[in-house]
Amino acid sequence: MTMRVGVASILQETNTFSPRSCTWDDFAAQGVYEADEVTRHVAGTNTEAAGAIDRLRARGAEAVPLLRAWAMSSGRLTAVTLRTLEGRLRDQIVRAGRLDGVVLSLHGAMAAEDADGADARLLEAARSAAGRDAAIGVPTSYRPSSPRPTRSSAIGRTRTSTRRQPARGSPISSWTAWKGGDIP
Repeated sequence: MTMRVGVASILQETNTFSPRSCTWDDFAAQGVYEADEVTRHVAGTNTEAAGAIDRLRARGAEAVPLLRAWAMSSGRLTAVTLRTLEGRLRDQIVRAGRLDGVVLSLHGAMAAEDADGADARLLEAARSAAGRDAAIGVPTSYRPSSPRPTRSSAIGRTRTSTRRQPARGSPISSWTAWKGGDIP
């Protein structure tokens, strides 16, 4: 049976000194894409989502596009914006049906009004929707001053990795350990 792997990318770098909150409109201005829209909008780009989809397909897995949301660096997300992102991620994972795993690309420095570790909240939403048996890989742009998004025991089998500069022409910058070995 072909492995089915969901691909989602939710990125925003929070500057907690900024007085300007990040709202849903900030994500919408850059484009929020769900399901097959993700593939159409990221194809050919040097992004984690495009790289994950390409590499999974090259390895014979079924890449299942879930959600792509990106906002420019700004202040903390409003609580409503974080709940909206969590809900949309959960909904897309549930709509996708059985998944063997999820690649969830996060920046690693997202904070909200009600959560210093907003990335971890997104990871928890993915875990709750995907179930305990699905592997979750999380490429992040980790900074030593940022909490890693693995603070919760509810996350389960999750691995994170730090982004490195991608090789020239490479559509993906890094991967995490996966079921049965690494996907380079």
